[in-house]
Amino acid sequence: MEAGSMTIRSRQDRDAAEVGSPVEVNIAVSRTLGIPLATQIRDQIVAAISVGDLRPGDRLPTIRQLAEFLDINRNTVAQVYRLLEAEGYLSTRAGGGTTVAAGAATVAATVAGALREIVTQALRRAEAAGFTAREFAELAYYQAAARTAVPAARILVIDEYQGELDFLRTTVSQTLPDSVVDAALLAHLQRADPAQRAQRLAGFDFAVVAFYSLDQAQPVLAEADLPLLAAGIGPSLHSLRRITEECGGKQVAIVCTEPEGPPRMEASLRRAGITFSSAPRHAHVHQDNLTAVLASCEAIIASQGSTDALTDLAPGTPIITYSRLLSDETLATLRTYTEYVARRRNPTDTGT
Repeated sequence: MEAGSMTIRSRQDRDAAEVGSPVEVNIAVSRTLGIPLATQIRDQIVAAISVGDLRPGDRLPTIRQLAEFLDINRNTVAQVYRLLEAEGYLSTRAGGGTTVAAGAATVAATVAGALREIVTQALRRAEAAGFTAREFAELAYYQAAARTAVPAARILVIDEYQGELDFLRTTVSQTLPDSVVDAALLAHLQRADPAQRAQRLAGFDFAVVAFYSLDQAQPVLAEADLPLLAAGIGPSLHSLRRITEECGGKQVAIVCTEPEGPPRMEASLRRAGITFSSAPRHAHVHQDNLTAVLASCEAIIASQGSTDALTDLAPGTPIITYSRLLSDETLATLRTYTEYVARRRNPTDTGT
């Protein structure tokens, strides 16, 4: 069944509307797609920002208004607004409603949208001239490779835990091999005196912070006026497929190297649409009763760092390694914003 929808007014109508009035959002959601409603709404709002239908300062409908138009639960819309605010796309102020933010995420989405339109138009022209999409893509790749690389950005990745910090730094470095990528534990930044912290943060173009660390990291970065990008870190498609196939109807243990890991892993799986027939048991590799916990479960979801330690402790029990990935949206935003930063730092550099 298709849920309701809201439609954006034309830009002319919007510009002529009363200042501060909500902008109608072009959203239609479906309960038959197999995609969570919150994900559908979130992606369509980001898409509207990327093409300029929603611009910094535009006011969105209230949670109640959007929920009623779409005929869905208000909590779903509230979840979307909170997520978009954490990602940097929206800003909410008491008495001022929810508006499109003017930060790094919005800039990156707008730049990505403009580039997407340029590529789409160029591809249409190539196809009209008789070339295939593959031929277009291959030539564009080699042409781009022949050009001078965009100047590298200076990026600081921040996380609360060393294992996740190492993963985040490695992934960002692989995504942006020409950039300088440094890493800092959030606790070290919080404990530093203001002068030391300012010195540590100086010289970076922006920071990359995992979603679950945003609330703690924002006050630290605000002091240095350092832009941040929120990183969506979630399970790989392979992990989700195995968990769906092997954990249905079973008592599951979620095991990590650190006590704080299992709750975060479970939350990430639930956001990805995984449900459990009974509450998973949480454990870490150093706890005294780990063998007993594993014996009481029929399947184990293990972090990459804990998998080897569990093999001998739970013979015969399926162990599914939770492999992590940065979301496609995060990777695209990283590339786009890095290029934007480089152009802003070197406005006369055309890349030729």
